[in-house]
Amino acid sequence: MKPSSAKAKGRALQDWIRKKLIEEFDIHEDDIKTAVMGESGEDIKMARAAREKFPFSIEAKNVEKLNVYQAYEQACENSGQYEPLVVMKKNRKKPLIVMEAEAFIKLMKNK
Repeated sequence: MKPSSAKAKGRALQDWIRKKLIEEFDIHEDDIKTAVMGESGEDIKMARAAREKFPFSIEAKNVEKLNVYQAYEQACENSGQYEPLVVMKKNRKKPLIVMEAEAFIKLMKNK
């Protein structure tokens, strides 16, 4: 796959995540942006108002083969004070989310 195609594929997943968060959490479009391909840090950039509704740090991976632990470590490095999430997707499959199990249990307990 050409690098430009891989970047377009990654950008499509970032755009999908952004759109879903805007729709589901009623986040204003100006409060959530996607990172430029190749930019370091989080893949979804959020303003404070968006963080109050969705307090997670997102690493998006749209690839056919993925080292999940390596992707999660990257999400952790970029997460700052927010809970790291990996949103992963491959061709013709639904996106999945990976997060630390204890954080998930805590989240469900507080629901």
